[in-house]
Amino acid sequence: LGVFFVTRLFALLESSNGTKTPPNPQTHPQSSCIYSSYTCSSFGVTKSMGRCCGPSDCLESTPDPPAVIHPDPTGASRFVVKKCSRFNKDYVVYSKRVNESKKWLFLNQSQDTTTEKGGEKWVYELENYVREDPAFPKRGEILWRCAYDERPTFRFARVERNFGSGSSHQVESQFDEDKDAEYTGPRTYYAEGELGKDYCEAHKYRMQSEAKCRSIKVDGFEYTFVCDSRGWVSKEQRYWLEEEVERDKEGNVVHREMVEKSSTSYDSRVSKISYVVYDKDKNVLDEFACTSGGDEVGGRLGQSEIHSRCFDASFEYHNFFNGWLCGFGTWTHRVHTKEGIDPGFALIFGHICCTEFGPREIKKDLNTDLPF
Repeated sequence: LGVFFVTRLFALLESSNGTKTPPNPQTHPQSSCIYSSYTCSSFGVTKSMGRCCGPSDCLESTPDPPAVIHPDPTGASRFVVKKCSRFNKDYVVYSKRVNESKKWLFLNQSQDTTTEKGGEKWVYELENYVREDPAFPKRGEILWRCAYDERPTFRFARVERNFGSGSSHQVESQFDEDKDAEYTGPRTYYAEGELGKDYCEAHKYRMQSEAKCRSIKVDGFEYTFVCDSRGWVSKEQRYWLEEEVERDKEGNVVHREMVEKSSTSYDSRVSKISYVVYDKDKNVLDEFACTSGGDEVGGRLGQSEIHSRCFDASFEYHNFFNGWLCGFGTWTHRVHTKEGIDPGFALIFGHICCTEFGPREIKKDLNTDLPF
């Protein structure tokens, strides 16, 4: 009964996004994999249809078209971008607010299988809901396509031993340029504590990654934008002795011994994120940064903002309600494009800056690539 309720709950939550349930793997064995895939474009891209949440409940995030299909955006536009499903990175784009009547475009994420072996290139394709290709009945016209690295590389430099506490830390690191982050973590130390084994190790990081964006429906436009992020990570390890007592059935102590115990804690900060935009001739078109009110970009996402010549973006928490359910929430982002800039390009560019090159995703990638 519990499994049935959970699977039905997930199905209800996803139903508001126009999701479909693929064939039952029990009658279609080929659908029982963790990721179901189908070829979705002539560029050699494989579409991930969603992670299986049960033996027969693989979820696909291709949204249904709206009752009224809006024309492609022109001029300055105000978009709200909401994730389709917790199981993938597809997004529905609305005009001004999240409402079915305001559904406008679709950001379709997929893996680029044309990259060389070992590559981690993924793409976002910005589609409208004009689905007239019989070979791909669930795909609209592609306006823009953006390829990016899903697993960026982080470089680390150790924060050398320092003394004192609080603001009196004396921090030394190879990454000490003005663009680098200030280390604000715990005091680093070695061979301390009860057993002389405690230590705190810290590193500053540098990360740089790029995305390449080109127009599809109207050929001829190509842009590259580079993301640069700086911050730090730390690891603190503590050791101590703790008495363990063994007792018999009557509760009498039959054995005592001191056993070594340990604990590990990690901390990290994404302190700076900056962006540079180039045209296809490598001319710099814009430079800007993601900003917030504290020492961590995205530490308080509601106060994080991105401003460029192409768009303004901000993060917000949005509550959604589904019938008898109490409701649930998710982060969305707003992208307001500016006059004189192709709104499709500004939208997909702003989306990448808010997601793959945004504070939450960078911190997630950082915490899976620690130097310890």
